[in-house]
Amino acid sequence: MSKELCIEPADGRCGQGEAVGRDGMSNGSQQPLEVVRIIRRSAQGVTLPFLCEVSDGRLFWAKGNLAGKRALCCEWLAGSLARAVGLPIPPFAQLSVSDELIAQSLIDSAADLGSGLVFGSHDIGDAQELGIEDARRVMRQDPETAVLTLAFDWWIQNGDRILGDRGGNPNILISMSDQRMHIIDHNVAFDDSWHALRFFEDHVFAAIRKEIGPPKLLALRDRLRQVRGHVDSFWAEIPDSWRFLDRDGTLRVELTMDRVYTVLDRLETEWEEVWK
Repeated sequence: MSKELCIEPADGRCGQGEAVGRDGMSNGSQQPLEVVRIIRRSAQGVTLPFLCEVSDGRLFWAKGNLAGKRALCCEWLAGSLARAVGLPIPPFAQLSVSDELIAQSLIDSAADLGSGLVFGSHDIGDAQELGIEDARRVMRQDPETAVLTLAFDWWIQNGDRILGDRGGNPNILISMSDQRMHIIDHNVAFDDSWHALRFFEDHVFAAIRKEIGPPKLLALRDRLRQVRGHVDSFWAEIPDSWRFLDRDGTLRVELTMDRVYTVLDRLETEWEEVWK
């Protein structure tokens, strides 16, 4: 590797991560952003998000009904954790979509977005999907971000960042203007069907695993441990309309805090064996 791995404490900055709360987004004290226009729908991805304009003119990729409430909770919680550890995730926010906007939309499938609160990820604009040569460049030129991404995905049991010589779905964008990477799509985090062996075979940055020495591993685990302490506050930011399947708030979504902690606490029960 041409660059020394730098794994700093969670309150430091290493790599390209955004600061928590930048632009007021991903902060539960902020009011949701109002969607004023549904522009178009993506032709890629399982959830097929919608490109929307909010009241201040910014553009977001929005997920709602089709994604499902568990996925929205995962996006918010995993996104908050990713930002807190310093990963390069686009700013995100809760967006408010009116019944009238859905009814008046010229996009036939607008009901797949639905009204109410939806999850929005800020549009990067000039970005394209990361390719295999891009991934190799990141591991060579910015190994700390590659290492952190690999460890983070293992931590949250996100098996949906796959790329190899035969292709895949990395869920990473590369900005054409500055070559910065941006991680996206955490809707399958905390996955019950996640398989550790397959994860290390398929992950876009799996090859960098052998480059991590013991001191860096200790620093990396300490960094994740620090961020784990904020899980309760991140969870509290998730709106009830995502956490419950019914309006009365009696039927909880499949993702629970117990499940989240079971996954994250593998830092203490599995880390040394997996990362030795």
